[in-house]
Amino acid sequence: MKHFPLSVHSFKMKLLISLLTIGLLPLVSISVFYQHFLDVRITKDIESASIDRLRYTSYDIRRQMEISDQLLGWITYNRKLQEILTANYSEKYEKQLDIIQFSSYATEYAINANIENNIFKILIIEDNGESFQIGNVRSLMDQDAIKDARWAETYNHSKADQLVLSKDIYAKDTYVFPVSSRIYNDLTGAPIGWCIIAFCNDMYSKNLVNGSNNQNIYLINPSGQCIGHTDFSMIGADMSQDSMIREILNTQDSIGHITANRSHTPLIAHYYR
Repeated sequence: MKHFPLSVHSFKMKLLISLLTIGLLPLVSISVFYQHFLDVRITKDIESASIDRLRYTSYDIRRQMEISDQLLGWITYNRKLQEILTANYSEKYEKQLDIIQFSSYATEYAINANIENNIFKILIIEDNGESFQIGNVRSLMDQDAIKDARWAETYNHSKADQLVLSKDIYAKDTYVFPVSSRIYNDLTGAPIGWCIIAFCNDMYSKNLVNGSNNQNIYLINPSGQCIGHTDFSMIGADMSQDSMIREILNTQDSIGHITANRSHTPLIAHYYR
């Protein structure tokens, strides 16, 4: 039988294994620790970068909502509009000239506020049933359908954060953001009409398209509806039953992240409320 100079049962081999074990254990421990530290650091850096991008996007969205609300207020308290709604015109063309003039003022205001491209239609309804519209010449709001759906009352002084199907005669399958306000006579305080503004459904999504690496950003309103995405087919989609969206909507934290698996793929979703 052939004898090896170093048997696994020999004292020298045992000593060598012991020395290797003693030397490698700290190295392995240090490697595991640093790998964990690196993973945590990378995760925090990614989360910080994602939150910063979401915060910046959120500022744009919030600013857009403020401008939309300012436009609604400007129209509601506009003196020229109140004159149109209260004056007794002897000739119909006189009223039409005043409407053209007011439409010009409204258009100029929207251009200066950089919101003109976001307006789908502005509908002014008088208490006597008459109305006129400003905005997209390719659309015509169905006044009767809007009255039946109670848009004026439902969206009175609401934020432009809910998408509904347009009550348009030509664009029936188009989502819009409706907001409304009662118009009162400054002198008497009596209600004299309604202003309803329908904003375009891509009003917020355009902010994402112009950015970089925003393809995975979803803008979700409190009811779970997608109101902004680079994929326009997602706009208006009900995502309230999505497990990740539902978890984010139910959390009390304004900033954070959740983890989940989709088709056996681990995902991290960062959110900013």
